[in-house]
Amino acid sequence: MKMTFLKNALQAAAVCAAKKDIREYLVGVRVDYRISAPERAHFAGTDGHVLFVGRAEVEFEDGAPSADFGVTVPLDAVKLAVKAAGRRRYVLLQLDGARWVINNAIFTPVDGCYPEFEEVIPRTVSGEKGQFDPELLARGCSAMRAYLGNERAMLELKHNGTAGPAVMQCAGAVAVIMPWNVDAADYAVFTMPAKAGVAV
Repeated sequence: MKMTFLKNALQAAAVCAAKKDIREYLVGVRVDYRISAPERAHFAGTDGHVLFVGRAEVEFEDGAPSADFGVTVPLDAVKLAVKAAGRRRYVLLQLDGARWVINNAIFTPVDGCYPEFEEVIPRTVSGEKGQFDPELLARGCSAMRAYLGNERAMLELKHNGTAGPAVMQCAGAVAVIMPWNVDAADYAVFTMPAKAGVAV
C-alpha cells in the first residue's frame, strides 16, 4: 500500500499531538482511511485537551485499499518527514507487516487503541462563552493555520459553555478545545498606589 497526500494535514495534526505522555498512542499522528470516502484520509493529533482533525486528498499507486485502515505514526517519524524541505506531497508506504515509511522515516506504528476522536467533535455548539487555557487556544490556532498554510489566518472560536468543548473550523478541518473551569470569583483586583496629585 502506497499513499501520497499533501503535507498540511499531517503537520497540523502534529501540533496538537502529545509531546510526552504515558499513553504512547497519543505521542503520534493518527492516519485514518475509510473506503466509504476513497479519495481522502483524515489526520488527527491530540493530547487529550486539544484535538485537531484534518482531511487530505490521497492517491494510491496500486489502487485504493479494499478495507478501512488506521495507523498511528510516531511523532519522531512525523518530525523527520516534515523536515523534508521542499516536499509538498508526502508518501506513506507499508513495507511489511510491522514496518512503514513516511517519506524518509521508517517506523513501527505506535501500539495502543487511539481514541475515537470523531466522538469528541461536537455536533452542535451552544454559543455560551467559556474559559480556556491560553496555551491550548494557541495550539489550536497554530494547527488550523498550518492546515490552511496561512500563519495570519483569522479564526473564530465557537463556544460551547463549560459543559462541552469549543471548536475552530474551516473547510476540511476542525480544532476542538476543552474548556477550563475557572471561578471568576478567584480574581484578586490588581491595584496601583495612589497618585501624589502632581500634574505633569
